[in-house]
Amino acid sequence: MRFIGITGGIGAGKSAVTNYLLELGYTVVDADKIAHEVTLPGHPLLQKIAELLGADVLRPDGSMDRPLVAARIFGFPERKAAYENVIHGTIIRTAWERARAAAEQEPEKPVFLDVPLLFEVGMDKDCDASWVVDAPEEIRVARVVARDGLAPEQVKARIAGQMSSEERNRRATHVLDGSGNLPNLHRQIDELLAEM
Repeated sequence: MRFIGITGGIGAGKSAVTNYLLELGYTVVDADKIAHEVTLPGHPLLQKIAELLGADVLRPDGSMDRPLVAARIFGFPERKAAYENVIHGTIIRTAWERARAAAEQEPEKPVFLDVPLLFEVGMDKDCDASWVVDAPEEIRVARVVARDGLAPEQVKARIAGQMSSEERNRRATHVLDGSGNLPNLHRQIDELLAEM
């Protein structure tokens, strides 16, 4: 069994990497999807979030008011840290359960964990390797502006709030250049897979 963590800053090309791995038939456990699942109506984690941030963060239908949660945590470092402590444990536990289950089914194939905060939450320590997808900031900003319709300043603020590219790259086992075209990115992935 091999577990490979994949991470990268916003707009670096991480989704292009994981999409290609899925096309090749590999299992990719997506922490962002798990984060969405564990905040759906009825999940017990929602009650903990409501206790932390106020009952009104839950709508009458039981769903989480994501904009209100964001307003309550961003700009409030202690509250944000408390929220992340509540949610990250569940996400990490669920991600590893799914990764290990996939590895048991196909032990000869590596399992990839797509985790935006791979290093920040310490999941890299239990991975056999960590791949970082990186691209120059101007490319990342342009991609996110086109994809999400945000203003460039908003994207730059999000980048500034993340671990620096230099730090991610320093901690990575491998750095993939996500600034070029898809064939170039696919070639880099193919080379890393061949090394395994």
